[in-house]
Amino acid sequence: GRHGYPTGIRRALHNRVSRWAIGAAGWRTAFHLDAYQHRYLSSVDSDAWRLMPDPVTPAVKCSPHDARQQLGLPTDAICIGCTGHIDRSKGSDRLIEAFVEAIPDLPSQCSLLLAGPTKPEIKQQLRGYGQLLEQKKIIHIDRLLSDQELDWAVQSMGIMCLPYKRAYQ
Repeated sequence: GRHGYPTGIRRALHNRVSRWAIGAAGWRTAFHLDAYQHRYLSSVDSDAWRLMPDPVTPAVKCSPHDARQQLGLPTDAICIGCTGHIDRSKGSDRLIEAFVEAIPDLPSQCSLLLAGPTKPEIKQQLRGYGQLLEQKKIIHIDRLLSDQELDWAVQSMGIMCLPYKRAYQ
């Protein structure tokens, strides 16, 4: 849900039906992970809502330089990137095209980091940029990352860019 966030009529109706269904289920306590949505739901429905403790262990902080070093990336790079599953639904294809188009206007040490399991259609797209991959202008780590590697990938970036397709539709 996007309870409490500005929405259109369709999403507002979906949220209302969702809240009704949860209430109709007869649960005495309902949990939400998003603190903002928890406050909103508590204010409009009931005080049966509880904020769920976040089960994610906080990342150990390190400098972008150290994070890049841990991943074997150029330490002087300015990384723009995307982590997790690298696929079209996340807009990875558009991110790659936008980055390639912007290269002439970017600082020379700027690189695109794509870190995570990659769908075949994105791998195919990247094959067209072999020279940029060799020059480490595009850095592609095509595998599931450990929690520590994911933290390093995120911390190595100056800009994380996830241009999800839903935003364009």
